[in-house]
Amino acid sequence: MSEQKEKFADEILDKALANYSHAEPRLGLEGRVLARLDEEKQSPARVWKWAWAPAAAALLIAGGLYLSRPRPQGPAIPNVAVKTNPPVTAAPTQPQPPVVKAAAQTKPRVGARAQAAPRAAVAAARLPQFPAPQALSEQDRLLLAYVRLHPQAAAQQAEATAQPLAEMKIRPLEIPPLSPDGSQSAPER
Repeated sequence: MSEQKEKFADEILDKALANYSHAEPRLGLEGRVLARLDEEKQSPARVWKWAWAPAAAALLIAGGLYLSRPRPQGPAIPNVAVKTNPPVTAAPTQPQPPVVKAAAQTKPRVGARAQAAPRAAVAAARLPQFPAPQALSEQDRLLLAYVRLHPQAAAQQAEATAQPLAEMKIRPLEIPPLSPDGSQSAPER
């Protein structure tokens, strides 16, 4: 019996598909498609399709002219001046390192090779000790003079400050719950 049902369903489908294949398109469809094709051929979007090409060509020409222009033959590296600070006379220290400052701000040429002058300036600026010793401040000089004049008092003061601080105790934090009416009592201290 299932074979009969399958044959019946196949016959119904075959008839429906046969009727479907003989159907005509809606009225005016062909005319609408042809009108749209004609409209696309004449649309202004087609005119602007290649409008960017002349602008790109002009940019390429301008870039080529800019890169091929002659460059000034000035110094490629800024001038460097070396200045030394006088040593501090309060305490015997090492002489201050030289300070390198740029004398003029010039833009280095693109593609210029490095010259020996900047290397010499960098080598002169290198310090024998890193970090460089700093000059003593006025407070440091006063402390040094006090230690030299009163060594025992300075030792006692240093010993007193080196003792650990008393242990600090913090009470636990107590936060009372909020009441429904919005009032809250302040915690006692």
